[in-house]
Amino acid sequence: MDFLRKQIDKIKPHFEKGGKYEKFGPAFGGIETFLYVPNHTTKVGSHIRDGVDLKRVMMVVVIALLPALIFGTWNIGYQNLGEGHSFWEYFSFGGVRILPMIIISYGVGLGIEFAYAIFRGHSVNEGYLVTGLLIPLIMPIDLPLWMLTISVIFAVVIGKEAFGGTGMNILNPALIARAFALFSYAPFMSGNTVWVADSVADGVSGETVLGVLAGNKMPDTSVFDMFMGYMPGSVGETSVLMILIGAAILLFTGIASWRIMVASVIGAALTGLAFNAIGSDTNA
Repeated sequence: MDFLRKQIDKIKPHFEKGGKYEKFGPAFGGIETFLYVPNHTTKVGSHIRDGVDLKRVMMVVVIALLPALIFGTWNIGYQNLGEGHSFWEYFSFGGVRILPMIIISYGVGLGIEFAYAIFRGHSVNEGYLVTGLLIPLIMPIDLPLWMLTISVIFAVVIGKEAFGGTGMNILNPALIARAFALFSYAPFMSGNTVWVADSVADGVSGETVLGVLAGNKMPDTSVFDMFMGYMPGSVGETSVLMILIGAAILLFTGIASWRIMVASVIGAALTGLAFNAIGSDTNA
């Protein structure tokens, strides 16, 4: 690591004010502060001495997402291959399908973030460290990569950068990406075949619990399986247990507030119940 630090310090003057590559300073700064704790401090106002910056906060959130990602990757293989295979067979099957989505999400999204930072002359926004992983976690595993690419572009440009970047956007970029894909490519975002990899080609049904309930039928999936996540769905949404583990990580590290979490769940539940109460059976 000392070698890397020395190499960064060696070329750093070229990206500072007056340097040969001053224009690309924001991009260089984004990479440097991702690898190392920033060496600058606040100059005015009250502040505390702390080695944690926004990038470190976002990295903790990414770590909290890993349990859902790991389980979801395994579940992709389990839902497609069925019983009788090893953990690594399930995991490798899912990994081959989710990894390109993660690469596309981060590659396209961060590319836009860096381009905006260079064009506007400000530091790279850190928020996409989380958004880049959230987007693949809430998309169907069979979504074509070009559709994912366009959804990411729309989410970052229209849903985030148009408002000024991290902390200024009024909507969640990851959910904007999903909403854009849903309205633009509905056949690839809904139904009973999109939630299981290669389901269209193999004829595998991936009907979700909500899909079963919408058909006025009772699901065969047990409450335990629902809690553990042994059912079709988006990669990161099926396992309540893994999501709770992620929440525990955020609470333990002080990144999240239990009050906000509880309020969000209650608010979503009450809103859902209210719309369900006033809804019509004729347009179900």
